[in-house]
Amino acid sequence: MLTNLLPVILALSTLGAADAPLKPGTHLALRGTVAQLNADRTPGEARKSFDLSLWVVEATDSSTRLFWLVDERGQGAWPWSERFGDLSIPTSQVSSGEGAGKPAEDSPGAKPPADRSPADRGPALLYDYDEGQSVIPLAAPIWRAESLGADKPLAAGAQWSNSGWNYEVLGDQKIEGRDAWQIRMSNAYGPKRVLCVDKQSPLIVKSNERVFMNKGTEFDLETRLVAIEQMPGDQFDKLRATMSGLLAMRGKLNLPARTPEVQWSSEQTKLLAERLPEIEKTAADGPLARLIAAATRDVKLQSGRADEVAQLTTKYVGQSIGKFQVQGLAGGARDGLSDADLAGNVTVLHFWEYRDEPLTEPYGQVGYLEFLYQRRKDAGVRIVGVAVDGRLAEEASRRAATSSIRKLKSFMNLSYPLVLDSGALVKQLGDPRVVGATLPLFVVIGRDGKIAHYHVGYYGIDRERGLKELDAAVAAALEKK
Repeated sequence: MLTNLLPVILALSTLGAADAPLKPGTHLALRGTVAQLNADRTPGEARKSFDLSLWVVEATDSSTRLFWLVDERGQGAWPWSERFGDLSIPTSQVSSGEGAGKPAEDSPGAKPPADRSPADRGPALLYDYDEGQSVIPLAAPIWRAESLGADKPLAAGAQWSNSGWNYEVLGDQKIEGRDAWQIRMSNAYGPKRVLCVDKQSPLIVKSNERVFMNKGTEFDLETRLVAIEQMPGDQFDKLRATMSGLLAMRGKLNLPARTPEVQWSSEQTKLLAERLPEIEKTAADGPLARLIAAATRDVKLQSGRADEVAQLTTKYVGQSIGKFQVQGLAGGARDGLSDADLAGNVTVLHFWEYRDEPLTEPYGQVGYLEFLYQRRKDAGVRIVGVAVDGRLAEEASRRAATSSIRKLKSFMNLSYPLVLDSGALVKQLGDPRVVGATLPLFVVIGRDGKIAHYHVGYYGIDRERGLKELDAAVAAALEKK
């Protein structure tokens, strides 16, 4: 199940010089792996590896700004649009690293800085396993010192507690050529992390963290700091221009944060085709160049797919929906839906999996659909969620599929009805998966039984009106006599 976690909270500190902040152009390079633990609790073969790059963009008296970029290999990965971002860190979180402290990462009960909301993007991995996906947040390699009631420096055997975490300095060891303190972090559930903190600076040169996925399966997330460098001015200027261009472009795309699969609309595809060539001109060789190459390939692929979806739209809009009948969650026609039930109403059919696991983003769009339903139902608008699941076609798997749909309906507190479709109804109305696109599919049917609106993929979100484009299509259908 795709977890909804707080964003990673990154904290900055000095790097070997007391009270000297990181300079703009400083590059921190991390490398890591994710491996399932064996029965003896030793990590097995790593099925996922990654690189995390952090660049300091600005450092002022009030805050420090970072660009970040993740490059994943194995067991799934984010689309290119989720592999980069920026973060602003208040200076109040900057410290010299002396004495006891806690790592710069989110923890139970942690709150993001005042200038960030939980919806903000932070560096994270997307891990695919047999039954779904999980988000694994990544932390900066910085040890954030805070007042914990003791002003003594780190030393073997030191122990303290803070904010639900217990800390113990296990001893010292040499990591990546640096003398480091080994610190174990535990909470109410037991040991959680082991960090190796450089003795001469607040750098976390290595960390191992217990990560739980796939219904409690335990994994080891290992991260190492492999390089620190100060970029030459011209290279830093190019990087800043490239990242600024990418961030500005993504802002225009109005894409929900942490979306594991993206289907670009025609407007988004046009914007990408216009902006990417200009951004590419500023990109130097390296991870950013590879990111832009992936984006360019994606646009070319989806442009062809968008043309085929446009053909489906042209084919079905204006056509009669035809005869159909599907069952409801109770398993019969009584709470189901047929073409006769649509007479005299404007109906929105929302074809989607409606499965509680794996629950993929942006599943929250069904919440906006519920909002539209509450707003328009008194005007004669019906909204019906059509749960499309191939398991419904087989008696042996139908019960599990129906149970999953019920759980999702309860979790999202949906009042509009859900009906079941093993694939026949969505095929009748033009299954977009045939041309390589994905669900959801929104179909608006007018009072005359004809398709008035056909939309594949997610809508952009308007803060005031929610699914503004769909709402406009429903309003137009209501006005039509």
